[in-house]
Amino acid sequence: MLDVHFREDACKIKAEKAMQNLSLIRKICYNLMKLDKRFDKKKKMTYKKMSMLYTYHLEYVQELIFEKIVENI
Repeated sequence: MLDVHFREDACKIKAEKAMQNLSLIRKICYNLMKLDKRFDKKKKMTYKKMSMLYTYHLEYVQELIFEKIVENI
């Protein structure tokens, strides 16, 4: 799943620690997208579209991290 959405196989990073760090960041981002219930399967929002939305509209990311996750704690 991560390879499809984040293109892990195409990554050109060679340093071992950098690859591990980037992999961890990708997993965190993927799990944040799964937590966002605004985009359920009925709305047909793919993870690629969601990542584009999060890239250009940082207020969605801020709301997801600081409001949605705090509600679940």
